[in-house]
Amino acid sequence: MAVVTVTDTLTHNPELAEYFASPSTDRRIRTGFRLALEWLGLPIPDYARRGEAGRMKGVRQLTAAYNADNGIRPHSKHVRGTVIAETAGNGWIGRG
Repeated sequence: MAVVTVTDTLTHNPELAEYFASPSTDRRIRTGFRLALEWLGLPIPDYARRGEAGRMKGVRQLTAAYNADNGIRPHSKHVRGTVIAETAGNGWIGRG
């Protein structure tokens, strides 16, 4: 069996970074690339890292601004965007 030395020099290729930055790159290819690097114990470059889980930063900021403008508190209970009830100092108030 031949011994092969594996390095991360290819991951510093600007063309590879451009390919992974493209929105047309298949999600499965990105996942496989990250998996291969993890199996080989190589560092994952920034362009191949997963994005932040959950809502995008812009959507969170937009939602926070909307909630502030409409008096919706972050701890309100919602069903499909409708406030069911909000808490007051002395218990539950209102339904809507």
